[in-house]
Amino acid sequence: LLSESGRPDPPPPLDDALAAPYPAVCHRPAGASILVQAIASDRPEKLVRTELFDRIAARGAVAGEALAAARSDAKVLVIRNTVTDCLATQLALEALAGDDPRLFRCRKLATPHHSRYADADRKQLDQAIERAFGKRRDPGGRIAVATQTVEQSLDLDADLLITDLCPMDVLLQRIGRLHRHQRSHRPDGFGEPRVIVLVPADGNLNGWVAGDSPESTHGLGTVYADLRVLEATWRLLRERPLLRIPRDNRRLVEESLHPERLRKLADELGDAWKQHQETVWGELVTQTRLAQLNGIDPRIAFDDERCLFPDRGNRKIPTRLGLEDRLFRFEPPVHSPFGEPVSELSVPEFLARGVKADVELASDVETVGDKISFRLGTKAYFYDRIGLREADARGG
Repeated sequence: LLSESGRPDPPPPLDDALAAPYPAVCHRPAGASILVQAIASDRPEKLVRTELFDRIAARGAVAGEALAAARSDAKVLVIRNTVTDCLATQLALEALAGDDPRLFRCRKLATPHHSRYADADRKQLDQAIERAFGKRRDPGGRIAVATQTVEQSLDLDADLLITDLCPMDVLLQRIGRLHRHQRSHRPDGFGEPRVIVLVPADGNLNGWVAGDSPESTHGLGTVYADLRVLEATWRLLRERPLLRIPRDNRRLVEESLHPERLRKLADELGDAWKQHQETVWGELVTQTRLAQLNGIDPRIAFDDERCLFPDRGNRKIPTRLGLEDRLFRFEPPVHSPFGEPVSELSVPEFLARGVKADVELASDVETVGDKISFRLGTKAYFYDRIGLREADARGG
């Protein structure tokens, strides 16, 4: 909600936030204070059992846990915070399972589900995973390894969820893909919703705060930058192995995201955490200021002639926390691993780093089997059933 100045309102004190109803709709009539309207829900309460598994870095152990459940006929959804972990887990799973039909497939090819696919292929992947995990899902056990691409929009219903540690609000979103639909029968041992949360083996995030975490961060402190939120979420999961959804949602979110709670946590954990807090605040102020400079005044009606974005000339305004993806073309179009014609491909900013701005066309394009190799300037890439990556990346 916005104040009369057009800036976001500060959150209420933690106790007031905890007392607010959930679900609810908040609105502010002109010239009046905020009104909170509770919303009735006719959905049955979902009791979700959580288990902490301190093997976030052990992709083979994660794959083994998922495979054992799928061989008991469960639909298993594995959500990793990064594409790197997603691909590594997929390859570890394939090494364990071989040609097991329980692996998620698209057009008969075993594949993960993440963002680094051409648009046409993403549509095929979305349709395939909804057939395997949707309301009218295919029979038998199945395992899909994915990233945040399955958190929203897709109607998925898993019997077991395995997920990396993430902020509580994100975790609740992921849990929405667990026992999503009422069914008369689920596989033995999976009649109750259960989520396995992958956490670091050393029992805390001090290494991540100090900057000496392992080379692979698993998205802790990168994808999800505020380690205070992750620490608060982890503590709540230790305290509450049984989540009552949606009854507990308000408390779970406020206790892990409210600024008052996070400040208290940083004070308790010491100087390194306080410094991390300062860094998080500084980045937030910078991002907020950038948004204010490049946004419209929310107090002006859309049909008002003054409702215009600031004139920045030809400069593009970065999105996604400042990253700018690059779009490259194939001439002539290539056929993707899933049989779709692909004329262009979006490459994440960090993968395109070092490619000159005037490079728009892929060169040295070659297709061998289901793998497409190509170059963008001086950099080499692969695109196949497990997605886009640099040629020297694992799986290439």
